[in-house]
Formats: sequence, C-alpha cells, structure tokens
Amino acid sequence: MDEAVRHHPALGELRWDAARHSWETDLDLFPGCPIHFAIVAEDEWEDVEPAELFEIGTAFLAWAREFEPQCRERVADDLLDLFNQSWADDDPEEGPPTHTRAEFLAAIRLSDLTLYPGGASHWYYDPGDLFAGHRIWLMVDADRSFRGKASLVG
Repeated sequence: MDEAVRHHPALGELRWDAARHSWETDLDLFPGCPIHFAIVAEDEWEDVEPAELFEIGTAFLAWAREFEPQCRERVADDLLDLFNQSWADDDPEEGPPTHTRAEFLAAIRLSDLTLYPGGASHWYYDPGDLFAGHRIWLMVDADRSFRGKASLVG
C-alpha cells in the first residue's frame, strides 16, 4: 500500500496492517459500543482501491448496527446453557454465578468485527469474566445468515 494511514469521514483513521492484509480502525458501532473494525483486502478485494473498500465497509457497518442485537441473541442461544452448566459457580468467591438470559446479554460486549472479501464477517464478543478469559466468536456469511454456532476462542 502506498499510504499506511487513510482518513474516512465515517470510519475515521484507518491503518494498513500488512501482516493481516487489512485496513483497521477503532470506532463506536453505536454509542457505548467501541469496537476494532477490520476490512480484509485479500482475494477479490486485493486490487480494490482503498476508497472503494471504505465505502463497502461503511455500508456493512450501517447494516451491522441493525443486525448486532440478533448476533447477541444468537450468542445467548448457543452459549448461555453452556455457561450455566459448565462455567458458572455456586460460590461467588470461586467464579461468576449462573446468569439469566438478560444478565448474560448484558455481560457480553462486541469488541471486534472483521469484514472479509465478498461480505462474510467475524464477530468477536468480550464476555468479561464469564468464560475465564475466552472470547466469543460468531461467523456470519455473506448472505447474512449465521454459519454454525457461536464458539469460545482464546
């Protein structure tokens, strides 16, 4: 890339990460929800001009703002029972207690969002202390359907 940093009115300052082949920025998906956002410029997007990628990213984020509550619900569908049965503790000194669905949804926060060529995306959630430092990973296909279940990573 000829410039390592670019500025975009909606995305802010984007930095080129050569190791990840991506343009990356930190922004608020919506008020109170800061995230790290990456647009991966590989495969069919390898030769796309950054300005065009940024417009693709801007359109994706507009959709993501509306779709994020569905992602959170999917994470709860896939991981709440696992948390309550395997990770929660009856002794608050030993670990977090079981959670209701509302408590679980309140505890998870979107932290990273990566957009891949063609429109697929990876959503990473920070669950605080619920899963002993593991993050939550959810994949969304280009057709905006969920690919598999949410899983723990890290």
